[in-house]
Amino acid sequence: GSLRAEFVKEMGLLDEARRDMATVAEKDLPLLQEKLNRLKSERDGMEARVARKRQDVTNRLKTAILEEKHLREELEEAILRMLSDIAEHLQKELEGEKKERDTTE
Repeated sequence: GSLRAEFVKEMGLLDEARRDMATVAEKDLPLLQEKLNRLKSERDGMEARVARKRQDVTNRLKTAILEEKHLREELEEAILRMLSDIAEHLQKELEGEKKERDTTE
């Protein structure tokens, strides 16, 4: 009788293990899959937000660089015009002084 009792006990343990595995397969695995899907979705969303933020920062930097370049070019042109005006003024002064010298000699 004791061998039969052990066999029945082992069969009960095996049956319990099968039920536990069925519970895992039917309930726990789908829950884990759902959590994994949610985590993947959250990660994908975070990666998309980071990519958008990176693109936004890159675009703002490009805009700032182009604005700075434009302002620098305008300043350079203004300086060149000013220097040209100064050169023209000095040229006229020199011509005036030369005429004045020529008329007094």
